[in-house]
Amino acid sequence: MLPTRRARLQSVIQQELSQIANRELKDPRIPTVTFTAVEVTQDADQATVWVSILGGANRDSRGNELDQEAAKKRMADCLTGLASASGYMRRHLATVLDIRHIPNLVFREDRGLENASRVYELLNTITRADETSSVQTETVAHQVAESSAFAEPSDVAPDSDVELPSDLEETLKKSREKSQTKFAKKREKKQKADSSDNSRD
Repeated sequence: MLPTRRARLQSVIQQELSQIANRELKDPRIPTVTFTAVEVTQDADQATVWVSILGGANRDSRGNELDQEAAKKRMADCLTGLASASGYMRRHLATVLDIRHIPNLVFREDRGLENASRVYELLNTITRADETSSVQTETVAHQVAESSAFAEPSDVAPDSDVELPSDLEETLKKSREKSQTKFAKKREKKQKADSSDNSRD
């Protein structure tokens, strides 16, 4: 299949699935989802659909935060529900696609949006941590570095990118420099006080 035709096929599949998933699928295991990307194989035999739960898998339908195990189960249940509905979705695609064989649908978790949201939360934490010790700020900054918005290759579609604010790196750098300067001043002040006490002795 030509690249241009395959790209159009991927776009149509993503658009059609997005339209029916949240309106027509009644499986309680499937919350409101976003299909972030679709990858069709060269022979058009299989389409990998990358899925993200709206609001993140780590929160339930009421917005309450879930622990790691509960979040994994919620996403696993969602993917299982989508897989069970793949036959229905393929029949729908057969009515709109002008190809003889409708690709088999395989659903995979895309953690890119969730990781981007985590970065924003950590940036807000850095702002609040500016008034605390340098050690606390450095810890949060390290968490930001580890919570890169780009998930492992196995978690995110290779061609799907998560856009972050262009000043993300500069904001983090300035926050760390400010905290380090504040910490250095406190240390210098303490050293002077200790020297003064020693001279009196």
